[in-house]
Amino acid sequence: MVGGFLFFLVQLILIIDLAHSWSQAWLLRAEDGNTKCWYAALLICTLLLYAASIAAIVVLYIYYTKPDDCVHNKVFISLNLIFCVIVSIVSILPKIQDVHPHSGLLQASVITLYTMFVTWSAMANVPNPYCNPTLLPIVNNGTTTSLSSKVVQWWDAPSIVGLVIFILCTLFIRPGTSDASLSSPWSAVWVKISSSWVGLLLYLWTLVAPLILSNRDFN
Repeated sequence: MVGGFLFFLVQLILIIDLAHSWSQAWLLRAEDGNTKCWYAALLICTLLLYAASIAAIVVLYIYYTKPDDCVHNKVFISLNLIFCVIVSIVSILPKIQDVHPHSGLLQASVITLYTMFVTWSAMANVPNPYCNPTLLPIVNNGTTTSLSSKVVQWWDAPSIVGLVIFILCTLFIRPGTSDASLSSPWSAVWVKISSSWVGLLLYLWTLVAPLILSNRDFN
């Protein structure tokens, strides 16, 4: 299960990096020219991502919670909703903007949507059919991340990352694991939920680290 946790954590780290790179690239293009077009694109993408996140939250509350049951699902959804609101607010604070000129709601919206996806993925493993309407074969979400780097290095970064993810995949099931451990769906639930929390903390750290460690250069 440690390997499974690390696998989801690596995915979240890559999503955080993608969000920062995406926002920075579009803001730099906006500064170079055609400002209105690029800022409009940023705004539209941000609104679409938040709209998808809100829709996901509504669907999760409707189908994965019940008025008289499913307390754990209510807690998972509510906590992640609160955490996502917090990181969204922090991302646009003036002090954060001073040290992170390219920080904003686009990155936060990407993290929010992916967090809702991980939350759904976790609750899809809940063994109680009353709280989990998707007790059907669920397609494994093998996320393929395409990375392109303009920096020429002696090693291929995307290949290294792919190798690490492959190794972590093999750690989902270690030799000697008992059938009882493998058949425990709650382990998968907690692995995914805890990885979403750690991912949100990592994103929050990328925002506040320059303020806390002011003597370091994070560029």
